[in-house]
Amino acid sequence: MSVQEINSTDVFLEGHWTVVDKWIKKNSSTKGKRIVYVGDSFESDIIPTKTSSNWDSFAIVMEGLQYKKAEEEEKDLEHVNKKRNISDDEAWGSFFGTAEQRTVYGGKLLDYADLILSDVETLADLKLDQEFSSGKTGNFFDFNPC
Repeated sequence: MSVQEINSTDVFLEGHWTVVDKWIKKNSSTKGKRIVYVGDSFESDIIPTKTSSNWDSFAIVMEGLQYKKAEEEEKDLEHVNKKRNISDDEAWGSFFGTAEQRTVYGGKLLDYADLILSDVETLADLKLDQEFSSGKTGNFFDFNPC
């Protein structure tokens, strides 16, 4: 898709962020405005927008769904004092690591993504003026892998 093919009423899907960046620079003033880029590919969405623009980057990480589901189940189990043990892989452990020792992926995700969500539905439920915390643990919004 070229810059000329995008208009302000469209949703831009499955394209490179640089096309959107060119369209924004050509058609609108971003002075005093924040731009959020939502992506599900760490290498092609999150890293480039964080290193080559001043946009905020929101990462959709579907591996977080199991943590979100387990947290909901833990709430149901609190009355019996039980907690689920979550591990992405029994031999390797969590995809994200622990609070004390992050995996390479988990650490880079925290370094580059301003907000980490488990699914698009969670993003759709947020208010436009939603406040977010940031930092080494605050980036995980709707799940906590630690």
